[in-house]
Amino acid sequence: MKRRDFIQSTTLAGLPLISIKQPDTFAPSEVKRKIFIFGGGRDKDITRYLIGLTQKENPRICFLPTATGDNPASINSWYASGVDLPI
Repeated sequence: MKRRDFIQSTTLAGLPLISIKQPDTFAPSEVKRKIFIFGGGRDKDITRYLIGLTQKENPRICFLPTATGDNPASINSWYASGVDLPI
């Protein structure tokens, strides 16, 4: 997907968009990492979906709270929401 197509597709709706098709330039064995970007709130269903994307038992997930100014309450909320999840 070209950068212009990505920007146009992501500005059409306020919901997170996921591209399932892998780029034609990469063989499936070469793809080692997945990036899932979303905003506008989080809940356990989204986090469970994110965990499922990794196909790992205890994945490492990076939470970047920069949109909230690295608010400590937002960071604490992230950790609290993952207490009973395998992350």
